[in-house]
Amino acid sequence: MSARLRVGLAVVISGIAAASLIRAQTFLTDILLTGEPWAIDVNRLTGRVYVSNRLGPVTVIDEATLSVVGTIDIGPNQGGGSSIAVNWATNRIYWAEQFGPVVVADGNTNATIATLPARHNEGLAVNSVTNRIYVGDFFALVVVDGMTHNVVATVPLDTATGRVAVNDLTNMVYVGSQSSAVIWVIDGATNNLVARIEPGARYVAVSPSTNRIYTSGGYAGFQIMALHRSECTVSG
Repeated sequence: MSARLRVGLAVVISGIAAASLIRAQTFLTDILLTGEPWAIDVNRLTGRVYVSNRLGPVTVIDEATLSVVGTIDIGPNQGGGSSIAVNWATNRIYWAEQFGPVVVADGNTNATIATLPARHNEGLAVNSVTNRIYVGDFFALVVVDGMTHNVVATVPLDTATGRVAVNDLTNMVYVGSQSSAVIWVIDGATNNLVARIEPGARYVAVSPSTNRIYTSGGYAGFQIMALHRSECTVSG
């Protein structure tokens, strides 16, 4: 099975309805991949793009040439949904299939080097500044030290985790929910649950430069939020 990854340039305007978010888009190319692309992340320092596939290894793409330059063999893949996250500071890549462990790869060699002691349900994110990895483990968020690969905290949650996003400037972690209209807010310095955003959604992303939270999927539709520690206001 093969699929295409479409690459383009887009300018995004915050604070406008979802249908108007993309102001200008320039198509660059399609990249033919083997497998079924599921998740993607980028190392902004090395210019490498990492695409997880439901069937097959992780594909490595060079951002400058837009060509496939390698793969990462992550072991047996059962075809479930997967997550991928990149630590641009350490050049480590983290991949996990649903219901499976988190596999760590070296971005310099594309070789797997470790398996983290956390079971992945949905949601995987990295704080490249603090070198903490956040794994959505069903009804908890597991925090792993990126240097020792040891679990340093487990934050219990009332709902099954959705996607996870990290603001590495504010050191705040956002966890979507699969079954409830809530986003959990966790302080990365203390690993304490400090707030909940309602209505929330399953999918969440954050812009560190603007400290705005983007949510979609299920309960909340699409929202743009300006978040502070104790309050959240919808800005679009």
